[in-house]
Amino acid sequence: MLIQLIISVAIFIVVASGHEVKDYAEYKCSLCINSLQYMQNNMPIIIGKPFDMASACILSFNNNDNVNELPHHACKSVEGNMIDTTPKGDPRTHCISMNLCPVAEENSYEKIKSESNLDFKITKALGSKGYSKVKVTVISNSTIDDSNDIFQYQQQFKYRWTDNFLNSGVIDVEEGQNTITILGQQININLPVKGDGVRGIILSDPCFQSNWITCKYKDTFKMFSSLTGVLNAAFEHEDLSFYQILGDNFYDQQGEYTKQFFASLNPSTKQKLFLSILGNHDFWVNGSPSLISKDDQLGNGFMQYYGQDAMASKSSSEGYDFSINPDTMKLPPASNFFTYNQVGNIGFMAFSGAHPYDENKPYFDEACAWAADESISLLFLEGHWNGEGDGATDGAVPEVFTKLKEIPSCSNVYSKIRYFDGHRHCNYVQQKDVGFMVGGNGMSDKTCAEWGLAVIDTTNDKFQIQYFQLATADSNPVNNYDKVIDCINQNGGISNCYDLATTWVNTPI
Repeated sequence: MLIQLIISVAIFIVVASGHEVKDYAEYKCSLCINSLQYMQNNMPIIIGKPFDMASACILSFNNNDNVNELPHHACKSVEGNMIDTTPKGDPRTHCISMNLCPVAEENSYEKIKSESNLDFKITKALGSKGYSKVKVTVISNSTIDDSNDIFQYQQQFKYRWTDNFLNSGVIDVEEGQNTITILGQQININLPVKGDGVRGIILSDPCFQSNWITCKYKDTFKMFSSLTGVLNAAFEHEDLSFYQILGDNFYDQQGEYTKQFFASLNPSTKQKLFLSILGNHDFWVNGSPSLISKDDQLGNGFMQYYGQDAMASKSSSEGYDFSINPDTMKLPPASNFFTYNQVGNIGFMAFSGAHPYDENKPYFDEACAWAADESISLLFLEGHWNGEGDGATDGAVPEVFTKLKEIPSCSNVYSKIRYFDGHRHCNYVQQKDVGFMVGGNGMSDKTCAEWGLAVIDTTNDKFQIQYFQLATADSNPVNNYDKVIDCINQNGGISNCYDLATTWVNTPI
């Protein structure tokens, strides 16, 4: 009873200092763990009778944005005796015992890993390096033999997710089909012809587990098997060239569920060109800097695991700027998360909204100048946040889209720019023919209970987005999953199933 009361007090402190938490029920597990960690490190507790404790507890705090810098909090009994009863041991175990956290969900990664192939990513190199450049990233348990001289960097992860080793390198490929071999596995890299129309899938905010943040529809939509299933079905065919995740990548602080997801993707999926950026839950598992935890990866695990060729690679042989240790509770530089590149006739520029716009501004200038190339018909601005808050002050995508007019190089290509974001867990058109929200993939929203995939298509001199609503959980639930899967399998690819989709945009390029 006493410990439960103490936890309630600590969670109150955390929530009171983190005004951006919108639904306590969804955050109760991570808030409980975060509160216990805070108590273990900072908070002597006074014991008394439960009634005395409740009636005489004095909380003194201010509105500091960093929970780890909150002033001292003391609960005094009537007698004022100070006794340290801070819970010892693993915080998650305590929170499970109070029904604030679920019993740890089965993580079948090790089983999947033994039955699967390499954990690899194929990403486009930074645009300034040339269209023919791609980055190959392999995550392993140790450095791997590189008889083909593919990897320029092979080291254990730094700071976070350190059970992994990063093997990465930028290589030249030709337009069309290329084959490389790593540890006996053949990987086919298909680079579309520069300037040709292409197709791909963009989504955001995918979840399938509640070990940190409650994934409301993980069971309703069978999110793990359904998401990996539809991606594997779609990428068995050659009509798609890329896939992208725009942040809040599986709500995973420690990286274990991230591994499980990618271990479940077929090699035919993983060898497609991949792009991902960070959302608020990738920096801080609780989704806000005001609810920071000492174990948060702050983007460090992400930037090494996801294999993006970022601006930092221009000045670092390691590919990333490791100058800031996350133990300082500070984010790595924005250069680790800004990338721009080209696939076919689409240019992409992706950025971190958690960093100030002014820090990203020189990178936008460079990317827009590069995008003036006539082979780039459309330039996609891609970020996570659709509005300010939860760690973004001036990094919301629609706001950045407007600001780009002020940069001369971006103003010159402004008619090419379209934008995509997530953060809100819905899928809809934000701005006709221009802006698109793709965040409905398992997590809840007050007005949306849906998940689906947006297929981007720039073939035949058109810009199309075909949205496949795979399931809903509203008053009139829809389940189109099996119908879409059957169509993909029977008709040779998802582009032959547009009759099952809603057209978000269909305009000439």
